[in-house]
Amino acid sequence: ATTLPQDFVPAFLESEVLGRALAVPVEAVNTDLAVVITSSLSTAANIQRMPLGVNPEVYTWCRHSQSLVIFPEDGSGITIELAVLRAPSFQYAADGVALNDVVLARNISFPTLAVQWSEEGFPVYYFDEVGFTITPTLPNGLDLSSERGGVRADPVPAVLSVKGDFTIKAQSKYDVSKFQQTLMSISVEEPAQCSLSSIKSTEALMSCTVRDA
Repeated sequence: ATTLPQDFVPAFLESEVLGRALAVPVEAVNTDLAVVITSSLSTAANIQRMPLGVNPEVYTWCRHSQSLVIFPEDGSGITIELAVLRAPSFQYAADGVALNDVVLARNISFPTLAVQWSEEGFPVYYFDEVGFTITPTLPNGLDLSSERGGVRADPVPAVLSVKGDFTIKAQSKYDVSKFQQTLMSISVEEPAQCSLSSIKSTEALMSCTVRDA
């Protein structure tokens, strides 16, 4: 349709509209046509939560530009069952800075290492929800949020740990075959490390590296 008729009274509220596709070109009669309707992120969160094991549904209507008839002529529309999609790629960040190789200081707290999704706004609605796991187990004093995926101090990194690679998996809560994962290296070192740079008869020069997180 190019426009909606003025007397059209929908069986839904405007806040429930996920998207519209207007002025769809039809090049030949009696042919199948794929129509792409881009969903609105602001209203997708309103998709009704269904019981576990039941996929959410959305409903569509259409109208020809030369007709006043809305099809189907009822409040149910054409039912489309939604499916679980794999989560987008993600990385970790602290204070907006992306992290791949993390060095923490023993007995010192640090800002939570937060998940940064490649697609803004994810998760859009409840069927996008994921749970997080990490392998191998984090060093003592570190914790992974199973809901948000953040790596945080619990309460502080307690033991020294050599650099190791950790795999964080974001797995759908509604289809365990759909998951995304990323790799991050983590080590825990002493807050300060000093070494003797030079020594003279009256003075000694030390070189120190200090870590505050």
